[in-house]
Amino acid sequence: MNAAEAWAFGGAGALWAGALAAALLGRARGWEEKATLALAAAGSACTLAGLGARGLAIQYWPLTDRYAFTQAFALATVLTALALDARDRHRVLRLGLGVALALWADAQWLLPLGLRRAALPVPALRHYWLPLHAGSAAVAYAGLTLGSLAAVWAARQGDGALQVLARRAIRWGYWWLSASIFLGAVWARQTWARFWGWDPKETWSLVTWLLYTAWFHALGLPAWQGRRQAVLLALGLAALGFTFFGLEWLARQVGLFSLHLF
Repeated sequence: MNAAEAWAFGGAGALWAGALAAALLGRARGWEEKATLALAAAGSACTLAGLGARGLAIQYWPLTDRYAFTQAFALATVLTALALDARDRHRVLRLGLGVALALWADAQWLLPLGLRRAALPVPALRHYWLPLHAGSAAVAYAGLTLGSLAAVWAARQGDGALQVLARRAIRWGYWWLSASIFLGAVWARQTWARFWGWDPKETWSLVTWLLYTAWFHALGLPAWQGRRQAVLLALGLAALGFTFFGLEWLARQVGLFSLHLF
């Protein structure tokens, strides 16, 4: 990691922390909200600059490793929270900033040093499908994570307005997850001459997609309102978390092999 990346990503964490502090301590319609929005936007710009510096360093699309993807995941989470609803985004933005800071801390402090170094993928994977697949996955993870957490919280609190925003985020993330799986299959066909191979990452991506698909179907069933929907979303979020974090952990601990792990 070069100095430009270190300063950019470090600044992003500090700015997002300041934004979260302003959001937690302030009112939804006071000067604190303006400070929250300004700091959140500035932190997002720093993350984007860090990803740009990383791409310039390797002369390639930057999302080729776990560190860069985690930072992009955090960035997409904040941007999704900012874009959800300008009229009632204060609570969602607090949640989005909290998720982004957790991801930032994971990338900065918990990842082994070897996984933080930028590196080109092997020649067989240097394909124009990589930016499309990785970018859509980051957006999908952000929408599903933010929406699922907000929906579970809304179900506990009986907050109808927050539930609407949560469903909007989940729909956004679901369609991007669908696109990511499709693009990944096309990329796999170009690289390994097959669309699907039941690789651990592929399998758990499908499990995640099926759980969120079940949630969509449950929306129209009166017997599946409220707590049952929240349980489905919690299962979907757990599957997504295992796809992103759990498989990587198993790869390091027990040598699990997957073509798609960083």
